[in-house]
Amino acid sequence: MRHLLLDFSFWRVTSNKFFRSAISLFISINYPYLILVRYPESDRAYGQNLAATYITTPNGQQVPLSTVATLKREYGATLIEHVNGKRVVYVNGYYRKSSPASMDLSMAIAMRAGEELDFPPGYGLDSMGDMTDMMIEFDRLLKGLIVSIILIYLILVIQFGSFIQPLVMMLSIPLQLIGVFGALLLAQQTLSSVSILGIIILSGISVSAAILLLELILTKREEGVPRAEAIRQAAPVRLKAISMTTLTTMIVIVRLAFYPETGMDAYSPIATVVLGGLTVSTLLTLIVIPIVYTFVDDITQGLKGLGRKKKRSSRKQLPQA
Repeated sequence: MRHLLLDFSFWRVTSNKFFRSAISLFISINYPYLILVRYPESDRAYGQNLAATYITTPNGQQVPLSTVATLKREYGATLIEHVNGKRVVYVNGYYRKSSPASMDLSMAIAMRAGEELDFPPGYGLDSMGDMTDMMIEFDRLLKGLIVSIILIYLILVIQFGSFIQPLVMMLSIPLQLIGVFGALLLAQQTLSSVSILGIIILSGISVSAAILLLELILTKREEGVPRAEAIRQAAPVRLKAISMTTLTTMIVIVRLAFYPETGMDAYSPIATVVLGGLTVSTLLTLIVIPIVYTFVDDITQGLKGLGRKKKRSSRKQLPQA
């Protein structure tokens, strides 16, 4: 039916005679074929032929096209491209023959051209290419990392019913960055969109170790065990589970990090990031998380003590008033 409507509008503009024959043929075959009919080459070779074409008005009269339209020959684009809803024209150039491309040099050329060229309103100049695409991907992945961290925090808040304890668990995420950048440096790899994707994957893995450790400490505290004793009991118990989880993950990806197969070397930074970040975050989590929990618990207990003192002082002052 869509093609039928297109044929109807076309033949309505050109000729009723062709319209009647075309529509009957379309219905008889009962298939959505697009039927195109045009004048012979002798009747469409020049612009005068188009100007002399008759069109049908709403009241049924036929008049030449030249009476209702002005025909003008102009040059048009063979390809129209858009970026973010704006029409663009790409100009490719090679500004450095012997050395690799430089983002700084590209931006300098674009800024100088923007100063020297007087563009009409609505026109502008921008530098694009592989570097620009990479920066766009960087921005998207960083936003995805922020969203993932926020979602992890919200899930932990719902699970533990506290806004403070999840912050202690989330501390393992910045700890993993030490191993991430150290592994990239040792492997002589750069921070790319693939490695940022590895950081996003690593964030959920590294937080799980802190969750296992701190969850058992909180369970011991609810049973009435003192804080120091709860930490001493929970750490050896969770050490086995955390170590097995970490070793299992590292064994799976060690081949991709050091001996990638042909075609898989592009994903090697993901394995490098996970190996370095997971190793360092696991070691530091077992040490740093209990220490930070101790400080946070002291601050929390101190604030609760100040709140109780204020309530007692206010109750003492009420009878005197």
